[in-house]
Amino acid sequence: MTFIMNCLLCISKTENFYLKTIRWLIAIFLIAPILSPYFFGLTFYLWIPLVFLDKRYLLFLCYNLNKKILLIVLLWGCLALFCFRIDLFIKINIITLGLTYLYAVRDSIFPKIFVAFLFSAILCILQFILFMIDPKLSFLLGPTSISQFVWGNFATLTYTNQYEVFLLPRMSGLSREAGFFVSLLLVIWLLRLREQNIKKVEWIIFILAFSFSLSKVSIAIILLLFLLAFRRIIKLMPLGITYIFSCFLFIFLASYLDIGSTGYLYENTSLAHRFSSAYLVYNMNAEQLVLGCHEVISCSIENSRSLTNYLMVDKDYSVSIGILGLVVDFGILGIILFLFTCYTLKIHSFEFLVIIVFTSTVYMFSIDSFVIFAYYYAITNPNFKNMI
Repeated sequence: MTFIMNCLLCISKTENFYLKTIRWLIAIFLIAPILSPYFFGLTFYLWIPLVFLDKRYLLFLCYNLNKKILLIVLLWGCLALFCFRIDLFIKINIITLGLTYLYAVRDSIFPKIFVAFLFSAILCILQFILFMIDPKLSFLLGPTSISQFVWGNFATLTYTNQYEVFLLPRMSGLSREAGFFVSLLLVIWLLRLREQNIKKVEWIIFILAFSFSLSKVSIAIILLLFLLAFRRIIKLMPLGITYIFSCFLFIFLASYLDIGSTGYLYENTSLAHRFSSAYLVYNMNAEQLVLGCHEVISCSIENSRSLTNYLMVDKDYSVSIGILGLVVDFGILGIILFLFTCYTLKIHSFEFLVIIVFTSTVYMFSIDSFVIFAYYYAITNPNFKNMI
């Protein structure tokens, strides 16, 4: 546990008690969304109000925020309002809040985030050990039980899905469910890997926690290892070509599998959900591609009624998944603005594909912490000179 002790010593030398407390709480709530309450159908993430209690961040907002960042946020916000998507407007601002905070206090917040995640990973390992002894004991340490213990009737939505997907039953640490834990583990691993000082004990914890949380999302590690191995070559690829290739690959797979057919849809709901936006784009007419479908369920996209009814009505899922979800919601403007954002922030093909990997199962504007960390990883690449 030398890494944890070094982090604690580093933190204690640079902060007073007030800032330490605020930043520890922010780190904990970022890593453990199950500790946040659920009101009126929404999770109220407790890290959001806490960032405004950090005076260093307030100074950053007042004096150091780059105009290009403000322009990007303004354009996305205006597009969301133009499409009458107040929910996306709020999410865009929350993501911006998280990214700017992480950047403003990066030297002091990330050691705390890494320590908080290690505790979550250790809990994942403990959950697995208890599951081998008695599944009921493991369930008591699962996200549903913890959230209900802390908040009672106001516990946030969780899914203690401790069943076998690949080889072993999957655990979730302090995340909502196993898939989200794996995504968080992988992006934290990328951030630590970039620092080039991962300790042996961390490797052991990462490997064990990953092994004990295997789910469909875990396949992403193969893609990440491939991207890391060929990073220098991938960085040379023009971003526009990478974007077009990625979109056409998703569309090809969705159409080839014919995920909108009832025969495939009911038997492979998880995959159908992941490729839903690609299938919708494949079946959209010219007007819908240009303007988007702000209300998908009433947009009458050809050959997609079974898909939207089953996923959105019966399952209460969003179908605006991944990069093509921007096309579904915003049409061609979503593509243009996303590419403009990437070029402005100097995000190249490698970082873009990392974003694709982590948002392939959720919406691009999801405010789950692993998405925010993935954006941070992409934005703070070596090409990005100055965010302030």
